[in-house]
Amino acid sequence: MRKLLLCISAMLVWLVVFSQGISAQIAAPIEEHTDTVYAVNMTDGTGYITSYLPGSPFLKKGPGMNVSSQENDTLGRGYMKFNIASLPANAVITQATLNYYCFSKIDQYGDPNSVYPLSHDPTTTSGSTLYYDCGNGAPLWSDMWGMPGDSDPFWTSSVFNPAGTEYISDQRAAGWAGFGLVSAWGDFFFAGYNDPVYKPYLVIEYYIPTEPVFFVSPV
Repeated sequence: MRKLLLCISAMLVWLVVFSQGISAQIAAPIEEHTDTVYAVNMTDGTGYITSYLPGSPFLKKGPGMNVSSQENDTLGRGYMKFNIASLPANAVITQATLNYYCFSKIDQYGDPNSVYPLSHDPTTTSGSTLYYDCGNGAPLWSDMWGMPGDSDPFWTSSVFNPAGTEYISDQRAAGWAGFGLVSAWGDFFFAGYNDPVYKPYLVIEYYIPTEPVFFVSPV
């Protein structure tokens, strides 16, 4: 419907311009696109980092993501990687939404959990480096995962702030985008890349800038 209205608007402008004999350039209607990409299907495409004892090395585990505010005296942080190589180089991203499924959780008190941008490729990065990268910088999204006291499985759709769309745009040259999950309070278990039904996916909405499509000469 939105595309149809844009086309009609362009035609009406053309009629007014042509009838009055005015020279003008009319821009083509904006063509909107939506791409859906799933977490990469490879080792460490999704997972989490934890340490069993204070001071012990951080270990990468998965492919499910056990994100916790306290697990054996340390945090458990989740991560995901997506291939965005097919995203056009001139695409202007307008919105990005990360979708991931929680099978179970231990109750939280409504504190905001967060999604962060990754600067290190999780499939090639050590657990200790990746652990800190998962919570580095400013979050792209912060809110509750589910409602306090509710134990039913649920989808979370994290609509990124402008920093999130900018991050994805900047990552086009690398061909991938990654995200870290950090719990403020609670223990959450999210599906990984190997789940046939509930694997995480990223929805990217964008448009391609267009040139004017015709020129109206004076009558």
